[in-house]
Amino acid sequence: MKSDTNCLLIVGSLLPDALETYYYSYLMKRDISVSFFDSSSYYNVQSIKEKFYFRYFPGLLFNRVNDALLQRIQQDPPDIVWIFKGIEFFPQTLKSIAEKGIKLINYNPDHPFIRTFVSNGGSNVEECVPFYDAHFCYSRDLMKKVQSEYKLKSYWLPFGYNLADEEYRLLQGEKEEKRVCFIGNPDRLRALTARKIAEKGYEIDVYGYNWKQYLSPNHKIRIFDQVIGMDYWKTLRRYRIQLNIFRPHNVNSHNMRTFEIPACGGIQVAPFSDENVLFFEDGKEIFLFRNDDELIAIVDSLLRLSDIEATQIRKASRYKVLQDHCSYEDRAHYVHDLLQNL
Repeated sequence: MKSDTNCLLIVGSLLPDALETYYYSYLMKRDISVSFFDSSSYYNVQSIKEKFYFRYFPGLLFNRVNDALLQRIQQDPPDIVWIFKGIEFFPQTLKSIAEKGIKLINYNPDHPFIRTFVSNGGSNVEECVPFYDAHFCYSRDLMKKVQSEYKLKSYWLPFGYNLADEEYRLLQGEKEEKRVCFIGNPDRLRALTARKIAEKGYEIDVYGYNWKQYLSPNHKIRIFDQVIGMDYWKTLRRYRIQLNIFRPHNVNSHNMRTFEIPACGGIQVAPFSDENVLFFEDGKEIFLFRNDDELIAIVDSLLRLSDIEATQIRKASRYKVLQDHCSYEDRAHYVHDLLQNL
């Protein structure tokens, strides 16, 4: 790529910890000219009226951001536009961009076809799929679907982690709590899983927004607000067990916690999936369950481990993500090479 041209425009959100901000910052360090279009600054979904538009009349909410993106591209045309998620954009907008000879890439960290929640976007997300020149997919199953059904270029781009070595060293002093922990916003399946663990006599703490709408705290269940920044990493590290519960679009794949938990030296208990067994050795670097009985047996076994045994698991999982280059900085290097080919 020529460094004297504005070759890559990343389209997404500049909110803290948005996935696209990691790629933006690390690609800035490479031999590539990269700029950012903050699509989230052109609309809000806060008021009842805005939520109504978001669900039933997205055009009324998103027309402004579509016009703004086209104007930005008209003023300063890039070679490639990389859109993260893309719930705001319409097929006609992508078609207009493509007609200028600009390559279009999408990376949807939710899923273009399995949209479980309103926040995953409307039908335009799926309608836009054919208008991209290439898709980066966190899921291998999704990658194969795009390749076979749409005959488009598709590349596997797993999630990663963004934890510097100096930040990791700060976590090692965390005093361990021999409890189960789950960090993430609630849904019925996650609440049901937490209750089953508590009903079997094990203590579990959950962190996130609105958990009290799904669970009632008791002597086995504690509920905490969402944690962010270093508090998030400290919480991941502190507990003997970090539980990972997939949402429908992560089944047979993985999610962000898959790499964040081992990156901080956490002990991860997660659903069995084809991708999890590619990333980690079950029973050594991760602990995988196929049903509730296996989950409870794993929880019981891990809570009974000695501190020395637990430390060995923490070291093994951390070493694995370092050895396999799973950080977002490493992912950005891989993306850089793909962009060269595009």
